[in-house]
Amino acid sequence: MNCHFEYITYARPFRSPLVTAHGVWRRRRGIIIRLEDGDGRFGFGEIAPMPPFGTETMRASLQWCENRTPVLDTDRPVSETLPCCQVAVQAALGQMLGEVSRHTFPVATLISGRADLEQKQNLGFLTFKVKVGVSDREREFDRIDRLTGALQNTQHLRLDANGGLNEGGLVRWLDFLEGKPVDYFEQPLPKGRESGILQVSRGYGTPIALDESVARSRDLLVWSDWPGPLVIKPTILGHFKGVLPPEAVGSSVFETSFGYEAALQFLARHQTSEKPIGFSTDEFFREDGWFIHERGPRVTAGEVTPEDLQALWESRK
Repeated sequence: MNCHFEYITYARPFRSPLVTAHGVWRRRRGIIIRLEDGDGRFGFGEIAPMPPFGTETMRASLQWCENRTPVLDTDRPVSETLPCCQVAVQAALGQMLGEVSRHTFPVATLISGRADLEQKQNLGFLTFKVKVGVSDREREFDRIDRLTGALQNTQHLRLDANGGLNEGGLVRWLDFLEGKPVDYFEQPLPKGRESGILQVSRGYGTPIALDESVARSRDLLVWSDWPGPLVIKPTILGHFKGVLPPEAVGSSVFETSFGYEAALQFLARHQTSEKPIGFSTDEFFREDGWFIHERGPRVTAGEVTPEDLQALWESRK
């Protein structure tokens, strides 16, 4: 099927640079695509590359878009080397064909410190994510002690090292975390060292989640029986068919509302876990009009309609 193809780019500065083990992230760049068929049906997708997770670059994404304007043959497969482009086309086609689901998810929120924690507690959040492995370990231990001491009943932390530790560092962290209210420790060692994670974590009580290790659909086939959560980022997963493992938990990659809704639609169809999804991300940007979803401890797929996204598209062109 041939569809009219359009795209626009965006660059959204973070309020403050986001520091992870992959480096300092100052702005989120991406591409919004729009497809329309001969009957006037339309749909949107978002290309939001994350090269540290094994996706294509922004430059490669732009080149792909430039080579397909103004007509896209949707029967022609998108290269496996362009997983974010694959996702965007899938999302746009699904929306164009009326494949809309409704489901409400609890949301975990990324926090920067104690004041941020208290603010999010007052909003009703129960699960709070903290980036670790980016500064002095003893200082990070002290920070986590202060945060866990401020948690209320039924509240938990999630720690995310983005693969920034080694085996010795993981042992120190697991010793420190034993008995603390931690939902799970996310990707402590780099992709490719999963066997090391299993060996080191044996006997400890803190669950270990994979993130970078399952960034692509093919990775899920390898680690579907991992003894812990699998953090799934629908926007960068690539072409997906089948069933998500029961421990899979969705996570945002700092999309605009176009990609955010597409990711929620994917999770509404595929996620079976009741764990909170990592979708409280827009607050890290300045108010720039790119995000129209409700913010809070719960989010519902389908509340933002294709017509809402069309209005946003027209305001951004």
